[in-house]
Amino acid sequence: MHGTSIDFRWATDGDLPELARLYAARNGVNSIDHVRHQQYIRFLEYKYARNPQAPRGVRILVALEGSTIVGMRPVLPFTWMLNGQRYQGEWGTDFVVSGQHRGKGIGTGLIREWHERSGSIAALASAPASRHIYDKLGLRLFEDVPLAVAIIRPTLAFRQAMGLRVKIATVGAAGWKFVAAALAGQAPEFNIEPVGEFPAEMDPALVELSAAYRAIVVRTCATLNWRFGPEALTRHHRGIATDGKRVRGYVVTRAGYDRRGVSGGIIADILSAAGDEQTYRGLVRYALDHFRGNPAVSAVVCRASHPALLSALRAEGFAIIRRGHSFMFHPDRSQVDPEDVAPTDQWHLTLGDSDGHFTFPWEAGSPSALDQRIAQ
Repeated sequence: MHGTSIDFRWATDGDLPELARLYAARNGVNSIDHVRHQQYIRFLEYKYARNPQAPRGVRILVALEGSTIVGMRPVLPFTWMLNGQRYQGEWGTDFVVSGQHRGKGIGTGLIREWHERSGSIAALASAPASRHIYDKLGLRLFEDVPLAVAIIRPTLAFRQAMGLRVKIATVGAAGWKFVAAALAGQAPEFNIEPVGEFPAEMDPALVELSAAYRAIVVRTCATLNWRFGPEALTRHHRGIATDGKRVRGYVVTRAGYDRRGVSGGIIADILSAAGDEQTYRGLVRYALDHFRGNPAVSAVVCRASHPALLSALRAEGFAIIRRGHSFMFHPDRSQVDPEDVAPTDQWHLTLGDSDGHFTFPWEAGSPSALDQRIAQ
């Protein structure tokens, strides 16, 4: 297809300035000054070199025509737990091919090269058209992760942009305290409090909360703080639910904008024990309360797969829409029988910022919105 004209290799730190220009051009910024260029370099360095699960440094596969970088596929290493066993994997994200080189098979080449070089057992595809590529590589489709949407301010711009008919969330504000007894008998009261960062002593609780899920991306406080903490390049709000004796869960939210300027809120990550719908409802309501305090937010979205979380989202006024992101798994590389993986009813795939790092409607951002997020 390309002969010897296109080569592939892993990027080095010295490639970051050129990669920053390529990434900026993808977001519509074709003329970039020094300050903005440094912001994009910082964005790539933070996201791909400071990931606690990336000890080998920057993990960005690049495509070259001669000595010029014409495409890149950054990847984010993660630990995935399946039926109690831990596996290493890599998500592909921030996929870019320069405008004049699109349609030449470079994107397919990057996916194939990444698959051969990384040894990854998992992948995520946002476009149905790309699924056949993963299928040929031996990855099996296991789940189309649903998108949950709640409209809290049904503006005309939002309805026109999304083209969706979804019901409006009508649950009233509940403040920072959520009383589980209001949902089920005499269940104990628990509080949800905002935190600046996730404390390291919370790691055992994260292990305990994750234990009952058939499949889940492993969380640690170091990884959560890298992705959602005060130093992260986008502003997140973090809330932890406790009942005085133990941690019952947490939720992470942030606001964003799509390319049409429609504002929305994202439940970027959320976790409680499997089957604990009470805590999930409290965390979802906490997130809605937070967004109702921002008059610019029109709607709130969350990707979720576990029945307890989906039930909590429905109870708080979300409509569940099945579309978009697909989770795929490589059974041969993991030496796991596919029949042992299915069904997926005990999977916890929020596929928000922490799991998939994929672009949702309000994460994409116009160039100005992206620049503002990077500068924060």
